Amino acid sequence: LTEKVRRNPYSVILFDETVDFKNTIIIMTSNLGSDYLISKTARENTTESTRDLLMEQVCKHFKPELLNRLSEIVIFEPLSHDKLKEITKIQMKSIMARVATKGISLSISDAALDTILSESYSPTYGARPIRRWMQKNVMTTLSKMLVKGQASEGSTICIEATDDKKGLEYEVVKKEASLH
Repeated sequence: LTEKVRRNPYSVILFDETVDFKNTIIIMTSNLGSDYLISKTARENTTESTRDLLMEQVCKHFKPELLNRLSEIVIFEPLSHDKLKEITKIQMKSIMARVATKGISLSISDAALDTILSESYSPTYGARPIRRWMQKNVMTTLSKMLVKGQASEGSTICIEATDDKKGLEYEVVKKEASLH
């Protein structure tokens, strides 16, 4: 249903039958209070006072009729650096799998992962920009390398952070031909 609405957002949805939702979990997300959660003030306050401040924002934004229909409101902690790095690794594995279909392997240093994270992560937008940044920067560079013939089947592309830790360097290590 959500995919159909996403493709055609100007829709009228008619439920002409009674549908039992008692065993269904519906999760709605919001970034309300995210500015507060990433601030130093939130880290200094207790969980209870943080919840009170966030619920105040929720109540200002949503009508009581909607809030009254929710079973529970869960407040999530901001993502830690370690969790963000795991997300970056997962995105990198996806790129590695795509390049592997061409018979090319990728190697990425820990410093390069840190660079990707520092250049792409935004406390305001969360982890979502990581994928876009990697698509725009890493995939574009790798694609250009493949088109130019800089990497071929059997080679490894090593990705390292630049000295200033603000960019990435790519080095192709070609597979040595074995002598018999």
